[in-house]
Amino acid sequence: MKKTLVISVMTLALTGMGASPSFASSKNVSATQDNILQSKAAIFASDGKIIGDYFPLEKGEVTKKLNHKKDANMRVSITNNSNGGVHWFLKNPNGTVYKEGDLAKGATYNNTFKLKKGTYQLRVVSDINGTGPIYIGARTME
Repeated sequence: MKKTLVISVMTLALTGMGASPSFASSKNVSATQDNILQSKAAIFASDGKIIGDYFPLEKGEVTKKLNHKKDANMRVSITNNSNGGVHWFLKNPNGTVYKEGDLAKGATYNNTFKLKKGTYQLRVVSDINGTGPIYIGARTME
């Protein structure tokens, strides 16, 4: 009688703790950082992305058009992987400089701007007519 009572109590306790086989999953799910990042990437890969890639400096510079599709915030990211410092310019659709700055070798710049709809230009110029890749990323924020 004692054994039956102990087994019944243990079964009840385990079931109460969520150890019931009917609730167990046979699928092994691993929440690794890569899985989480891939899920986030899938969310952000929607129509907000304008550009996001490495571009080589050609004759010491690179210019990319940024087609901002609505009045909203635009996040801009620039990473200097060239062999020297660079100066960058973000130009309005009318061609005037909206924002500019300098980036040392290996440095990254990130900022969010409240911009009107239009085609902007991001120009990056090497201080030493250098070579190497420049990462340019831009996204229209929802």
